This record gives sequence, structure tokens and C-alpha cells, in this order.
Amino acid sequence: MSSSLPRVSRNLRLVSLWTVCSRVLGLVRDAAMAARFGNGPLLDAFTVAFRIPNLARALLGEGALATAFLPAFVAARHEQGRDAANRLAVAVLIALAGGLLLLTGVVELLLWAGGTFVTLTPAADLLRRLLIVLFPYVGLICLTSQLSALLHADGRFGVPALLPAVLNLIWLFGLWQVVPRWTEPTSQLFAMSACVLVAGVAQLLLPLPALWSLGYRFVRDWPRAWSGVQTIAAHLLPVVGGLMVTQVNVLLDSLIAWGFAPSEGGPATMAWL
Repeated sequence: MSSSLPRVSRNLRLVSLWTVCSRVLGLVRDAAMAARFGNGPLLDAFTVAFRIPNLARALLGEGALATAFLPAFVAARHEQGRDAANRLAVAVLIALAGGLLLLTGVVELLLWAGGTFVTLTPAADLLRRLLIVLFPYVGLICLTSQLSALLHADGRFGVPALLPAVLNLIWLFGLWQVVPRWTEPTSQLFAMSACVLVAGVAQLLLPLPALWSLGYRFVRDWPRAWSGVQTIAAHLLPVVGGLMVTQVNVLLDSLIAWGFAPSEGGPATMAWL
């Protein structure tokens, strides 16, 4: 027990450091967004469009799935060996990627149909178009969270704690170097949305070297672990139901605030909720 205390202390300091860095960068990011896009409906639309995939991450990526996956993964590693645990991890990642791909396709289709068959206000149409660009971030960040859960299971906390700071750094770089290439504010919003997707790809790739060094590999016999995936899915559903109460409430609060915000010429409300 005493031999593990230095490692716990080191991990605690590392996670605390990266968390503080991420929070400071997030504050700078919010200030830079307000300075770039002003305190008005454009910033509101982007904030809501980003909040929707971010809430999906909190629900699927860092909440319910990790709660259901980690006990099953640790049990498989202790009872059946590391190869079986690796097989289960690959199977869960493939199932998650397939589900997220299906979800993203359905949502993108609905968003496209909303602009084609429904008459929307300019503000609602801007939100719809921003969501078309930003919603794939759900898949990227949920897969990233699953990779982070594997690192957590091996006591590696530094890289997962670093990932939010990576998002903020790429976000700030986009505001500084990419967004100014466009002059029209709406085009700048879409450029910023593309930068968020780039950050999502970077977050997804960053844990891979650490996982490789720990011995994780893609295995072709991952279907052998499908029963474990089904067990995790069965445990996942009640957790999703519990977390959904809070997350859906936050989402509805955001949409209500956005709906009552002035469409033009008024102060932004969403960025400060």
C-alpha cells in the first residue's frame, strides 16, 4: 500500500496541473471568442451548437460508458488475462464506433431534412448548419473518452488529463491563425467549427502511442468478446437513463435560453450559462 502512495501522489499532481491549465485556457478561449464574434446571436448559435455534442460526450463518453465498461474490463483482465481484456476493448471500440457512426448519420440526415423541408428562421437555420459541421465531434470525443478509460485502467492519467487542454490550444490557434482568413462573421464561425473537428481528431490520436506502449493491439478475433459487449450494453442502459435526466435538462435550458435571446442587436446569453 505504501509503495503505491508516491505513484498516486504523482498522478494527482499531474492531473491537477493539466486540469488547471485546461481551465485557464478555457477562460482565455471564451474571452477570445467573445472578442472575435462579439456579444450577440452569432456567439449564441455557436455555443448551443457546440454544447449539444459536448453534452453527448458527458452522457456517453465520460459518464455511462466508462461506468459500465471499466468494471467489466478489469474483471476480464484479472480473470481471463490481458489478451481477453484486449479483445474486449477492441470489441467495445468497434461497437461504439458503429453506433456513433449510425447516430451521426441519422442526425445529419435529420438536420439536412430540416433545412430542406422546414421553413426556419435565420437564427435556427444558422444553428442547424453549425450542427451539421459540429455533430461529428460527438463520435470523435466519445471514442477518445473510451481510449482514455483504457489508460485509466492501467493507471495512466496524464494523457487523458491533457486532452481538454489540447482542445483549447487548437481552438485558440484556430481563432488566431485560421478564422481571420475569412472576413464574413458567419464564415468565420464555420471555420471555427472545422477547427473544433481538427481538435477532435487530435484528441483521438493522442492516446494511441500510450496504448500501444501498454501492449494494446487490434485483434481479428474480437467477435469472441461479443458477449462481454452485450453485458456492458445491458449495464449501460440504466446508467444512461439516470444521467439523461440531468443532461437533457441542461440541454433544454440551453435551447430555451437561446430561443428567448434577441435574434439580432442584443447581448449574448448562451456563453455565460
